[in-house]
Amino acid sequence: MSPVSLTDSDGRGLRLVSVDARAAVVGPLSLTELHLRFASPEPRGREGTFTIRLPASAAVSRFALVGEQGTLEGEVVERPPAAGAYEAGFRPRLDPALLEVMPGHEFSARVFPIPASGDPEVIVSYSEERPSAAEPYRLPLAGLPALDALSLRLLADPGDGGPPRVHELRREDITPDHDLVVEPAEIDPGAIEAVRGGRLVVARVTAPAQDTPAAIDRLALLVDTSASRAPGLATQLTTVRALIDRLRRDHGDSVHLTVAAFDQSLAPVFDGPIAGFDSGATRALLARGADGASDLPRALRQASAMPSRPTRLVLVTDGVSTAGSPDDERRALAALREVGVTRLDAVAVGASRDEAALGSAPSWAASPCRGAGPRWSLAG
Repeated sequence: MSPVSLTDSDGRGLRLVSVDARAAVVGPLSLTELHLRFASPEPRGREGTFTIRLPASAAVSRFALVGEQGTLEGEVVERPPAAGAYEAGFRPRLDPALLEVMPGHEFSARVFPIPASGDPEVIVSYSEERPSAAEPYRLPLAGLPALDALSLRLLADPGDGGPPRVHELRREDITPDHDLVVEPAEIDPGAIEAVRGGRLVVARVTAPAQDTPAAIDRLALLVDTSASRAPGLATQLTTVRALIDRLRRDHGDSVHLTVAAFDQSLAPVFDGPIAGFDSGATRALLARGADGASDLPRALRQASAMPSRPTRLVLVTDGVSTAGSPDDERRALAALREVGVTRLDAVAVGASRDEAALGSAPSWAASPCRGAGPRWSLAG
């Protein structure tokens, strides 16, 4: 599925003609501005819906539509205010578009007008944190359709007071099959740790943390196999294998491990000593496939009835839930607490994950582990 689309009011997708990316990297921050040009062959103007999936850490700062009437600036708002403001402003044409923040770090906008027989251009700007100087700059391109043109111009502050490094790429008639990556040595050789703008400072800091993991005796690992995980299921299972190996190394062979897949329901694939988890269990997860809705509350409720009675629960998920209510989740969490689960953690996976859901924490969760958020941290 393409991470970028513009669909008219008749449900027809406009062809994405070109992507022009302009980026800057300064130490702990990067800024990317995308100019997305579409082909609009219809001889009439009409309304449409623009959707884009951005990196999980992206914060959108600009959204605009370039067409016959010049550049019309939009506004980034949460979904309920966006819908009301659009309806109020549509007829008097007060707003060209309002960008709604959706689950899974998708952004959607109803745009008007899509010009007749032209090439409308959508501009989206976003910033990202770079917590580590070892992180590359990544431009998400995988999944885009065939393009007439692709270009990137990236400016990187070398941190030595000299001129910025310039990286440029231009391609024609290209179908991107992977993201564009610029390695850390090319963008942050001086390892700039802080950036100041007026009285504001953004800096990388390393908080002191205890290095000894808490003991684990009985652990349940719930792996998301709902439809949203289909594109990255194989990669996700590699993460699961690595996580289990890490847990075994840190906590020993005596840990009792239960592994189950979940979508609308919970399906155990392994139960026994962690040392017994092998490639057969991984193949069972892969054979299950990724399909159906994601009902996390139901999976948690069923986990509370596991015969192994785990004391720790770890989810491997993108956090995008399509079934179950907040009340269902509260009841499921209460059931887990009653049977002795002392901590719920998660490993967030996938480019399209719900950061808002992944950031919430039940009141009974233990203190966060190092390097992650409260509820959704990686145990040990």
